[in-house]
This record gives sequence, C-alpha cells and structure tokens, in this order.
Amino acid sequence: MKGQLVVGFSMACLLAVWAGGEETSGRATIRRVLATEGAAVERAPAAVAARERIVADAAGARRSGAGGAAWIEYQREGIGPSFTHRPNAQTTLRAGIPFVWPWRADDRSRLRARADDWQSVATEASSLGVAAEAARRWLELAAITERLGIVRARVERLDRAVALQQRRLELGEISGMELTQLELERARWRSTVAGLEADTAVARERLRELCGEGCLFPRNGDLLALERATSTPDEASARARLEAAPAWRMAGAQDSMAQERWSLAAVTAPGHPEVELEWEQVPAMEGLPGYDAAGLRLRVPLPIGSDVKAARAEAAARQREAAAGAEAERVRQLRTLTGTLEAARRSGERNEELGGVLENAASTERALAEQFRLGAISYLVYIDGLGRLDDVRLDAVEARRRLLAARLELAAMLADPACFPVPAGAQKGDER
Repeated sequence: MKGQLVVGFSMACLLAVWAGGEETSGRATIRRVLATEGAAVERAPAAVAARERIVADAAGARRSGAGGAAWIEYQREGIGPSFTHRPNAQTTLRAGIPFVWPWRADDRSRLRARADDWQSVATEASSLGVAAEAARRWLELAAITERLGIVRARVERLDRAVALQQRRLELGEISGMELTQLELERARWRSTVAGLEADTAVARERLRELCGEGCLFPRNGDLLALERATSTPDEASARARLEAAPAWRMAGAQDSMAQERWSLAAVTAPGHPEVELEWEQVPAMEGLPGYDAAGLRLRVPLPIGSDVKAARAEAAARQREAAAGAEAERVRQLRTLTGTLEAARRSGERNEELGGVLENAASTERALAEQFRLGAISYLVYIDGLGRLDDVRLDAVEARRRLLAARLELAAMLADPACFPVPAGAQKGDER
C-alpha cells in the first residue's frame, strides 16, 4: 500500500453532539482530550506496530490465495576445463509458473475482498483502542491533578492555622497540645502532597509514552466538564450501536476472511498446478545438424493421499475455530457491555449523591466559619470540619473518575463520542 492508514477525527460531529449550550471550558476540555488521543494514534510506537501487523496479516491472507511465484531456469551441460563449452553440450532455458484454475478466480477475488474489509475495520478498531488507552491515562492524570489541587488547598489552610495557633500559644490562649495536633495533621497532608506530586510525574510520563510532545495535559475542572459533556446510553441503544461498532464488525470480518481463506486452502490442499515452457538448443554432432526445440510441461497434482486428507481436515477445523472464535468474541463484548453499563449506572448514582452533598459545601463552610467566629466551636473543630468537606471532595473526584472511566469504555466499545470524546471514525489513506 502507498502511504499509511490515517485516522481522521470528525470534529464537526463531535461539536454537534456537545453544542447544546455547553460552556466554553467543556469544549476546550474535549479539544485537549481529542488532541491527545490523535497524537497517540499517530505517534505511539505500539499503534504504528499494530497498523503494520494488520497490513502484514491482510497481505498474508491475500498471498495464501495465490498460486505461487514464477521461476526461470537456465541449464548448460557439457562444461569442460576452465568452463569451456564442449561440442556436444546442450543448453536449456525453462520458465514456469504455478497457477490457480480459472474457475477458482472468484474464490481468490472473494478472499482479497474479505482481506480488504478486515484490514479496514481492524485498522479502525486498533486506532480506537489506542485512543482509548491514551484517554485512560489522561483520565488518571486528570484525577490526580484534581486531588492534588484539593490537598494543596488543605495544606495551605493548615499552614495558616498553624501560624495562627502559634500566635495564640504565645499569648497563652491555647495549649501546646493543640498546636502539636495541627502540626502533625499538616505534616501528614504535606506527605500526601509529595506523594501526589510523584504520582503526577509518573502519570505524565505514562501519557507521554503514547503521545509524545502532542500531549495536552488536563487541568482542574476538566473532570466536571467532561461529566457534563458526556452521557451514559441506555442498554437498548447501546446494544444497537454495538453491532455497528468496529470491534464487533472486526470479529465478523475476521471470521469471513478465515472462512474464505481455509475454504480455498481445502481446495488447493494437493498443491497448485504448474505450467512450464522450455527451449532447448542441441548442437551439431558427428555430421548431424543441430536444432532448437520448444517444449511444454503441465503438472497437475492429484487430490489423493494422507497428506491431502490431513490438510483438508486442518482447513475444516480452522474454519470451525474461526466461527467459534467470532461467536465467543461477540459473547464477550455483550457481557462486557452489560457490566460496563451497570458500572456506569452505579458510579453515576454515587456521583449524584456526592454532588448533592457538595452543592451545600459553600454554605457549610460559611456556617463553620460563623460558629468559630462566635466561639461556638474551637479552631481545631473548625479545621476538622473543613477537612471533612475536603474528604468529600476527594471522594467526589474518585466517583467522577469512575463514572468517566466507565463512559470511556462504552465509547471505546461503541465508537460513540457522545459517551466520551473518542475518534468518530477512520479514513483510509492511499494504498501501499
């Protein structure tokens, strides 16, 4: 094939999905995700290797239907000392080629067509898989980024609390134990910040492994923007989309290609017929004139023998294996779809529950501040109350990540950008 198979991203389609009054930050988040996925599909060594493996497998399938390579043979007899040509030496030139019977041409055409179909859909499925893996790593980094922001804010609050309590200790208003408790709490959360910063560095490198310099890293608020910009499909529509998705079609295309390939292999189990043309030059000898002669040889293998029988049995078993494998893959996809839909539903419920709690977070913070101002609670209680709100925020980040991870898996299975930003399709480039 000339060139490479290039993945195209249908931005117009994606923008149409999310155009309904969505905020600009949501569209910016989607663009970052799609750009990262596109860089991974284009640059990731694993993606390039997968595309080339698909090309090689499809070429191997096409080659299995061919008769074989032509040959040419030159034969010279009667070579004497110093490679001299003896007077009675005969020279022969032969050319031959294996071939497939003309009535098997349709079988070969169908095999080539099935290989082309499989290569196209397998390339699309492979690109979608690489994009999904990049999105998984992007989501992981986004969740760490948001957790890090929450924990850093907590540490800053504890820094202010420690400074305030130190002044109060100097004035004799509190005991040293209260200050020590705050310092211990601050040390614990500073350690958490250090751990999250290390996790951030690792997650960034894992993402760069796929998309190199084309990565656009997540920012605080991206998870919420993605949650609002995506949705979980109902089971009926998801099952309908699954049958049109690349992974489902690839299983069928692979089965069809295997059926044609092994059907032809059963027919050609004895081997391919061969035709050979020959030209001979016989020299003059003992008064007899020399002459040139042309010959024709046709070799036709006979469909008999234990080897032929075993080859046909293998071909039939390979056909059954391909059919069973395709059916098993479809069953696996249906089971995975059902499980992922359930995971998305449960994560969505948990996310809504925590979201309802966080809707009152601002008023809760004001209430805690007012109680502290009026002396109803101590500063330690005030800080502890704010810390509990932070714990809920951290739980909400994890719940949102789980929801988006489930939607991503659905998008990868269904090739549906409404579930999560993924490539909307693939375009074939020039054939090599």
